[in-house]
Amino acid sequence: MKPKGVVLVIVLIPILYFVAIKIQGHALVFDLTDHDNFSYKKNGRQVSKGDTLNIFKEFDFENGHWKVYVLLDRDDMSDINLEMDRWYSYCQTDVSILKEMQSQWRFVFTGEDLATVTNQLLLIKDGKLMFRSAIVVDKNSMGLQNEKFGWIESIDSNKMAETLKKFRRDYFPVILR
Repeated sequence: MKPKGVVLVIVLIPILYFVAIKIQGHALVFDLTDHDNFSYKKNGRQVSKGDTLNIFKEFDFENGHWKVYVLLDRDDMSDINLEMDRWYSYCQTDVSILKEMQSQWRFVFTGEDLATVTNQLLLIKDGKLMFRSAIVVDKNSMGLQNEKFGWIESIDSNKMAETLKKFRRDYFPVILR
């Protein structure tokens, strides 16, 4: 390939990538496994409406290489309740921030479901999906929606938002899970 061709390819790939992100508005996620390593019981019993949950307490962020992704849908951008720059994919690997999420994010089990939540929260350890949930971070409420526990609402949306502000933009959100 001639030098002009190499330069053209180097310039065009990022431009095409960012155009694709603007058009699609979300990350490319390839589902390679159905691994979901999460217990939906509290103190050995099924959770009940009104129970407080710390759904991340089972994860040992000290062992292995962890990544937490938050993937936001383009259609939800106007309702996002975060004082952070508007982007589609965020990532965090800092163990101290993951532990902050683990210790401060508490949820109330509502026994209900939300109809359509398109934003995603993914916890990945050593390249394997450990937890997946839809995430709501809008002006009216914050919480998680999952087919196994339904809608769980954040007890303290401010703590959840403060942790999410520490996530960094992810410019190459192709996730193999």
